[in-house]
Amino acid sequence: MDSPFWIYCIGLSAQIFYFGRIFVQWYLSEKNKKVESPTLYWVFSTIGSMIMFLYGCLRNDFAIIFGEFITFYIYMWNIKAKGLYDKLPRFVPYVQAMIPVTALFILMHDIPRFAENFFQDEGLPLRLILFGMAGQFTFKSRFIYQWIYSVMIALKYDRKNDQKAD
Repeated sequence: MDSPFWIYCIGLSAQIFYFGRIFVQWYLSEKNKKVESPTLYWVFSTIGSMIMFLYGCLRNDFAIIFGEFITFYIYMWNIKAKGLYDKLPRFVPYVQAMIPVTALFILMHDIPRFAENFFQDEGLPLRLILFGMAGQFTFKSRFIYQWIYSVMIALKYDRKNDQKAD
């Protein structure tokens, strides 16, 4: 699947944000001598995800779109948990949440064309597309696990604080 150079630049810029998040986390963890989960990590993750989602759309690569769609909302949840949305105008998370949904709606407005573009590539057999989607799901599952674990810890913490208040 050949693409114009500018499309590869978009994919590279997404990877720069993904590298940036790891660099920020590594730097702050080393500086503080403990594993950190800075808000900037999640902001960079969300930006990288939006850009990578766009890259997947431009490349007609449903495996990328699928993978980024899975984690985008988990990144948003982490930003909310960090309290960043409390400091931004109220509409920001709503607009942000609608970006992938709107993009998918635009892509899927013509289902037969969508299926043809994303699942019937002469240079890429369907089994490889499905394999890529399975790989993305497996890779992105770590964020699903992290999200579930974080929610469970938060609920446990809230219950403990409620018991102390009584």
